[in-house]
Amino acid sequence: MTARIALPEAGADGDVRIGPIERLHVVVPLSGHRVEVRMTRVQGVWLASASTVDGPTLGRNHSPYLALSQALEPLGGGLVDALQALALTR
Repeated sequence: MTARIALPEAGADGDVRIGPIERLHVVVPLSGHRVEVRMTRVQGVWLASASTVDGPTLGRNHSPYLALSQALEPLGGGLVDALQALALTR
């Protein structure tokens, strides 16, 4: 999966404005171990990155649940795991 992020163009003053950024740190129990996931919301799009031994996984969606689910899929997780993990943080 390839994620593409469209960055806004600079304004007349040269400053780039991307709006408010929201961040979450979520720990998801999967298969007897804990997976740390960083989530960032930029311009209404959630990016989720799960730490693994082989490197990070990535999820991208307008829904935080679906972004987290995409990041957990390579680890054997899914939407139910994402719903349970995010329910504890909200």
